[in-house]
Amino acid sequence: MEITLGFAALWAVWWAWRAMRTKRFQRAMDLRRMTIHKRQDVFADTWEFDFVEMALLYEYRVFDWPPVESNSLYALRRCGDSHWEVQLMWESAEDRLREIDRDAKSSLPMSEDEVSRLRASIRKQRDGWRQLDDHMAAQLDTHYKLFLASYEPVTPDFRLEDLWRRMTALKREREARETLRQERAV
Repeated sequence: MEITLGFAALWAVWWAWRAMRTKRFQRAMDLRRMTIHKRQDVFADTWEFDFVEMALLYEYRVFDWPPVESNSLYALRRCGDSHWEVQLMWESAEDRLREIDRDAKSSLPMSEDEVSRLRASIRKQRDGWRQLDDHMAAQLDTHYKLFLASYEPVTPDFRLEDLWRRMTALKREREARETLRQERAV
């Protein structure tokens, strides 16, 4: 009987310790990574900031037909009080340029002026830093101050760059399956 009670108490202590550890990990991750969601009708934007990696993962989705999905990875930096800047990462910029070239050859062709304007915009985002708007910068700065005040170092399951690569790979697989399906239908 005493052995059973001892095992039950040991199990209860282990379970409470695991629950507290999980809660501390989640709190630290919530301080480390800030997410902002904005949805309007069929359009959805998501910004995920990581203050340790100083990176931003931006997702744009259109929940309509045909569905549109775009993911971009940015470098993030803080310049003075409440002044945040982002720069499109090189690998993400190259992926976006490939998407523009693919879309230019699709069933809804774009004019050469539109393609060159989009390509120049992506190169500009890749080569220079641009300031975040004031509202988002204020939200980001408030959360950053909380992060500085009470963050405990934690190692996430994945980096934002790895997440971006996985999302991009899944998107390419879906596009390849859709292309194959369309070719078989013809």
